[in-house]
Amino acid sequence: GGEVADFESEAIEPQSYVSSPFSLATATSYTLVVEAASAGATNEASVEVQVEVSDLVASISGGDARVVSQHGIEELSAAQSTDPDKDGLYGIAAGLNFSWSCVNLELADDDSCDRAVVGDRHDEVLVLDKGVLGYRSFRITVHVSDATNSSRPAASRSVVLVHGIDPPLVLVNVVSTFDYDGYATQLSQ
Repeated sequence: GGEVADFESEAIEPQSYVSSPFSLATATSYTLVVEAASAGATNEASVEVQVEVSDLVASISGGDARVVSQHGIEELSAAQSTDPDKDGLYGIAAGLNFSWSCVNLELADDDSCDRAVVGDRHDEVLVLDKGVLGYRSFRITVHVSDATNSSRPAASRSVVLVHGIDPPLVLVNVVSTFDYDGYATQLSQ
């Protein structure tokens, strides 16, 4: 015995049943009963349908690997993570919780990831101070969970952050000479 409801089929063919997306509740069992009648005779059949909960989808914008410079901040956004059971909702709006972790791929006991975090590790956007990280490589992972159902499996997604060498700084000395009322003037910048 499942939930009792009266659903109209959206199928073109009368022998098929099609329901629109999100019309059935997740984690719910339904019994579909079909009755056919022709020339005074009727027949009935039923089937039990279980609507399962979808897996959460974790996402980090910008791909699975990044080469970043040594200076400034780096923002990693998981705002496009989603719960496929919630039509068109993403990130916090989909009722998702976020937890970020960071591992130095070169030095096991390095705490520069912890020191580089600006703000909260539970925001949908992780902000890192790249100057604290140094010239190393890190695996940064977001764990996405359902804020309303702690027993639902979480989803994870990782990105590898590699520090590239900053381009060399080039200083240019510009000397301009011009004639002003018969006097030669030189300006250096």
